Amino acid sequence: MRWAAVSTADDTKLLKRTKNSFKYFHPEIPFVGFSGGGEEGVFGNLKPIDNRYHSRTALLQYRLVPWLLEQYDGVIALHSDVVVTDVMEEILVGDFDVAVSLCSTLARADFCRYNVGVWATTSMGYAKTLCEMVYNLTHILDHSACHIMNHSPYKVKELDSENGDVYYNEDSSPFWRELRVDNNKLLIRNKTVRSLHWGGTARHHKRGLKYSCSWFSQEVKEHLNKITNTTDFTDYDGVWMGKLLAYFYEKSGVHPDDE
Repeated sequence: MRWAAVSTADDTKLLKRTKNSFKYFHPEIPFVGFSGGGEEGVFGNLKPIDNRYHSRTALLQYRLVPWLLEQYDGVIALHSDVVVTDVMEEILVGDFDVAVSLCSTLARADFCRYNVGVWATTSMGYAKTLCEMVYNLTHILDHSACHIMNHSPYKVKELDSENGDVYYNEDSSPFWRELRVDNNKLLIRNKTVRSLHWGGTARHHKRGLKYSCSWFSQEVKEHLNKITNTTDFTDYDGVWMGKLLAYFYEKSGVHPDDE
């Protein structure tokens, strides 16, 4: 199959390291990245949005996926606060219309099983349906992806089920203190980490606070520097992200935005 990958971001630093990490493990797959603007250049117009919840650049990813499917058999879509940490074998091999990864354990308990930080599709029908939904929504993106998968005939592949042996998305974040490097791979206990997703809260948009995480060991930070071709993970302390994870998963009681 002919694959392409796509990500969009207003923060060019985040976008660059997402691209670098993806290309580190998938040098043969084209990567399309847009950092603000570009929509009119590709499509000749600006699609109307409700910008109270999402930026034009964030939504552009969902418009680019069906456009790329006109040229490729499948598209891998990544949020710009994702760092790819291994070959995405579960995406590249298999029969599916949409492959999707789990969101955080807290979100799954509340309202939503999947997170669109990391997903892939081979279906033009799914891609176009999701694009139209996200441009008309007034809430978080994950609701639309879940709704389509739960109320449609599309064949869904779950990339990182609870009982599986890999992590792809937010589901690994409660255990980031346990990350270790083994043979150029990131592991948490006996699970291989295919990618890390910083996630965060809808009310917090200072993406620069997601450049690192204080829960990472020095060895993990240096490994992430290597695969992203940056020095972000040792240059930035990552304290805000560490406090956010502690607030959610260790019941610290203090959200970093409130300090």
